[in-house]
Amino acid sequence: MEIKLSQMQVSLDMELLQLKRLLIAHKKEGTVFFEEEATHLNRMQYFHLYFYLRPGTKTSINAFPIPIKDFQMYKSRKDQYSFMRFYFENYYQVNEIDLTHFEHYDFKRPYVGRRFIWYYKVQPSIENEMAIGFE
Repeated sequence: MEIKLSQMQVSLDMELLQLKRLLIAHKKEGTVFFEEEATHLNRMQYFHLYFYLRPGTKTSINAFPIPIKDFQMYKSRKDQYSFMRFYFENYYQVNEIDLTHFEHYDFKRPYVGRRFIWYYKVQPSIENEMAIGFE
């Protein structure tokens, strides 16, 4: 779900520092995920927030969790993508996702929480896009 800290402050009735501490604690557990550093978020900045149980109704399909007890790393991309697909399909309730979908995820450096590991899409840099365009 895309949200601002200001919205969360109102709904949770929390001070900004208290809210950031809460987000940091849950991110360390792996029960929530967001790409940004909580300490750098400002009150009016939108960011994507993901919950480990299920995505929100308006969640962008950019991240998904894997329980740490189930986590495995494979040497081959195909094997890694096949492993990731099972958890992606369960989290987003979709079927038969093409393995090429995972080429946009940072599969070598997922976010590691205490209870869940999160794979997330990486935004290509302008340099990478330009390099790809000239190959």
